[in-house]
Amino acid sequence: MIQSTRLKFEQTNEYVQSALQEAQLSEEVLVSTDIEASLNRLNNGVFKIAVVAPFSAGKSTFINSLLGFDLLSTSILVETAAITTVKYAESPRAEINYYDGSQVVIDGNQEDLFGFKSEIKRYTAVNREDDEFEVEESISHVDVFWPIDLCKNGVEIVDTPGLFAQYEKHSGITSNILKSVNAVIFIIDPTTVGEVNFMKVIREYVENAKRTTLDNSDKHIFFAVNKIDQYPEAEVEKAYIELGKVLEGVVMAPKIFKVSSYFGFMTKMFEDGHITINDLQKDEYIKFIDDEGFPVAGRAIQETDVPTIKRISNIQAVYDSLGIYFEEKNGYLISEVFQKLNRAIELEIETVTKRLQLEEKRYKDDSGELKDKAEKLNTYFTKEILTLKMKIEEIIEHNLNDISSKKSIMSKLRQLFHIDAADTVEEVRREFNSEWRKSKSGITKNNADDVLDKYFNIIDLKIENVKQQYHQMSFNIIQKGIVSTIQQCEELIQELEENFKRHFETQFDIEQSKLSFFNFDELIEELSKEIEKLFKGNSASEIHEDIDGNLSYIKGRNTRTERKKGVINFFKSWFGKEERVTVFELEDYIDDISKEVNTALDELEEELQVTLTSAMKRIASTIDLEIGEILTEQLIKGRIEPFGQWHSNQLSSLYNETKISKENYNELKELFGEKCELLERLIIDNRGEFERINNLEVEALV
Repeated sequence: MIQSTRLKFEQTNEYVQSALQEAQLSEEVLVSTDIEASLNRLNNGVFKIAVVAPFSAGKSTFINSLLGFDLLSTSILVETAAITTVKYAESPRAEINYYDGSQVVIDGNQEDLFGFKSEIKRYTAVNREDDEFEVEESISHVDVFWPIDLCKNGVEIVDTPGLFAQYEKHSGITSNILKSVNAVIFIIDPTTVGEVNFMKVIREYVENAKRTTLDNSDKHIFFAVNKIDQYPEAEVEKAYIELGKVLEGVVMAPKIFKVSSYFGFMTKMFEDGHITINDLQKDEYIKFIDDEGFPVAGRAIQETDVPTIKRISNIQAVYDSLGIYFEEKNGYLISEVFQKLNRAIELEIETVTKRLQLEEKRYKDDSGELKDKAEKLNTYFTKEILTLKMKIEEIIEHNLNDISSKKSIMSKLRQLFHIDAADTVEEVRREFNSEWRKSKSGITKNNADDVLDKYFNIIDLKIENVKQQYHQMSFNIIQKGIVSTIQQCEELIQELEENFKRHFETQFDIEQSKLSFFNFDELIEELSKEIEKLFKGNSASEIHEDIDGNLSYIKGRNTRTERKKGVINFFKSWFGKEERVTVFELEDYIDDISKEVNTALDELEEELQVTLTSAMKRIASTIDLEIGEILTEQLIKGRIEPFGQWHSNQLSSLYNETKISKENYNELKELFGEKCELLERLIIDNRGEFERINNLEVEALV
């Protein structure tokens, strides 16, 4: 369905481009409707799907099931380190992108795909003992191009570092990825659902994923309980139910699927010709119950069973759900383009009609006053447009930056970051302390580093969620301020437009249509999209404090030796041969670690406050430099100035003092009549084409 929606986009673009070429709309009309912006969103939008999973949950197998080849490593000794994105291409290749801006391209050979895989693995896996290549330090990201139908038309699959990994940077990498994707699939092993740490971390990651959308929606989040082929049905069902409970209060209606990535992968490999039915028969992991309730495995597996194995995998259900979401999220783009096209054509009809009326006045005029009236009216228009522009610039500056006004965007942001943020940081610190009290109760002599890793992983996620929360609230304040600004300007603009119409009627006795040159709903929508671009993925730097290095010292400080108790050993001590035992003071050990943690939390608290202050400075700079410019571009240069030019162009024919001949007038009348007929026909065609594209069956598109 993702592909079919994209193909609908292609057909919409093809038709609209053809209609625009046929309509030959004036520049002012095109600029004011901003139809090009909608077409760009339609054509150039990228739909990114991030696949996120705890280590060994089957993430790579899931992605390989989409690719139809064992391309991404599934070894239990390897974890993804660099960000790997799968994109569409007719032939395989990989682009290795370094932090210094350089790039290495690996061309895939269809005859040696395993060699291609081994090269990719070298760049995307955490280093082991025999390789000096440092992935995290050198590689920014890896783009893998593959002939995968799912990724046609701008769809991309992002492979993320594993959750709960021992490599510090992975948590931050995954959090950053979530800010830039359109959908997230969490792959989950049934055995991990009941673990306390899993529940904490997965809730934080889901909260993180929710906050990547500026409306705090959760419709783009999907869950796949994986490996249903490896566990009893009752165990899978239990994990399914428990996951639903974990997500209560976090996701409104979680989309949870029970899948077998391995079954999906193997059937895709078979369908694409990489393996044979003999390979499926020899695979000891492929066992299933047929429709009649009999177990099937080994030699009993036949080609006719492949659809059954694929159905059991349930991977298709995930694809279909993604497609439905994609269509819901992006389907409006088609109607948006057609609405703008229709309005642009209606404005052009108004332009042509008024121009013909003015030409008729010039043809029939005997007074010789038309040129003088046109010049005076144009001078009036120019003056009024200039006055309006100045008023609007004042409104923009006042609503954006006037700190003395409690309603200004800047005042509300100062309240958010300087007063509300202080309360938030205090509350977060209390959460940190509470979480540590729970975590330290599980510390033993040998597991402190693991407890600390899990604890600080949770803390990292909580901090990231706070930053995303302020990111969202900032956007909402700015968006509301922009809407308020537009509404204030709308009153002035409508008044100006009505005055212009009255002057036209008074001077030339030409009745004006009720059609407005401006569409303020469109304007607000365009502005929201422009502002969202500035904020999407904008986040402060990672905050992470690692105290593992001090554990050996703390452990040594709380370890002592003493003489072994007993009478015999007492006498041995007289001769210097006493036996000694090692004593470990666990309570003192935990107290010392707690002191280190509290010091770390003090630094984290201070740094979070600094981070939010820095975010405020960046946002203030954005408001001052970019948002004001966007408002000016969209409102003044994109609407007001084209409106003034539109009127000037209509009057321009009257500047010619030479009276138009009857023949020339009749030619113009015929030409303009044909143009109006063409435009009116296009509006009818547009309605029909819009209905046709929206009602296309999926089968007709694929």
